Amino acid sequence: MIRRIALAASVLALVCGSVHAQPGISMAFDPSVISAGMGGASAAVPWSAEPDEWANPALLGDHHGVRWLWSHTRIAPSLPGNISLGTNRFIIAAFGVGLETAGRPFSGLGGLKFDYGSSNATDPSGNVIGTFDTYDRTRIAGIGVSAQKLAAGLLAMRGSSVRAGLQHFDAGLGYTTKRNENQIAPIAIGRASAGAHDLGLVLRATYEARELGIPHAAGLAFDLAYAHAELSAGASQLAYPAGGGTFPLERATRDGGALRAAVDWHPDQHGSHGQQMGRLLRALTPLASLTLAYDNERVTSGGIGVGTSSHFGAELTALNVISVRAGRVSSAFNAMRGTSFGLGIALPVGEFGGARYDWANVPALAGSGVPDQSRHSFSIYVNPLTLWSAAR
Repeated sequence: MIRRIALAASVLALVCGSVHAQPGISMAFDPSVISAGMGGASAAVPWSAEPDEWANPALLGDHHGVRWLWSHTRIAPSLPGNISLGTNRFIIAAFGVGLETAGRPFSGLGGLKFDYGSSNATDPSGNVIGTFDTYDRTRIAGIGVSAQKLAAGLLAMRGSSVRAGLQHFDAGLGYTTKRNENQIAPIAIGRASAGAHDLGLVLRATYEARELGIPHAAGLAFDLAYAHAELSAGASQLAYPAGGGTFPLERATRDGGALRAAVDWHPDQHGSHGQQMGRLLRALTPLASLTLAYDNERVTSGGIGVGTSSHFGAELTALNVISVRAGRVSSAFNAMRGTSFGLGIALPVGEFGGARYDWANVPALAGSGVPDQSRHSFSIYVNPLTLWSAAR
């Protein structure tokens, strides 16, 4: 069993790209399949269909409505045992404030879990005396705030709006508390747990092309964003009982930048076909967009620098329905270099809600003999405020 765990952890390190093979791996893992398709470059992409709050908790303020996100991935099916990664996350967001729960504060409500499967426990004579599960699990709870969206919501209640000059800028802050639980063999090593937290910042500027002196470009706009995140800050050590040893949790500092060019419907079209048609057009906004993103990540373990990794990504989206992604990751601390690909399909129901499916192909280490990893995710979302407004 221990050999299987060690081999599986090594495979996870290769598949995940920016994660070391050690206990606590789920705390450092990014569950976003959209981000995986873009080579992990997602900390500064607030306009994503599903902003990646695990890379930067400040992006929680850019979510809308109620969203449930699920994913399940078999890790290296050729290995013995049923080793898998599963995630369940819930997000509630409105007026620029987003809340996430994934196993905290309610333990039965989601989480992220690497499941190494069940094994038999035996006595010194080899007799089976029971079974145990081996896993690495992280539970989180987080909050993020978008200053511009929060101000716009509060002012709208008073029949006012954000000043024209300030509408071009937004700043977001986020905080996440999380706890890792790691169980190997209860007889040999036991169970350990440790806590940490994430902090995030995102700055964004948005301008229409005509405001930048580009004539005859109605509907064309540009977004520029910068992000900084401290991930697993304040992480303590995983300490196993009965002399099982201690393991420091990894801490990461991530800086990112992103640029988007988007073509919207003609500005007058949203209101020229009636309220219901306007909602439909806004659900298919933008007409087309291209995002380029870059993240730089610095990792430490036990206060010692482990290395850095660079993440490049691009995403092309049409009608807010079909997305094609590509990316590249280059890591100095596990020799990980490779290209990723991704595809996303959304089924919006006006502005009321919808569903989406995302797939990513993530490279393993060249020469490792491990095949590329396919990751899948599914999500359902609904906007109660829009439903309530339409019912009035």
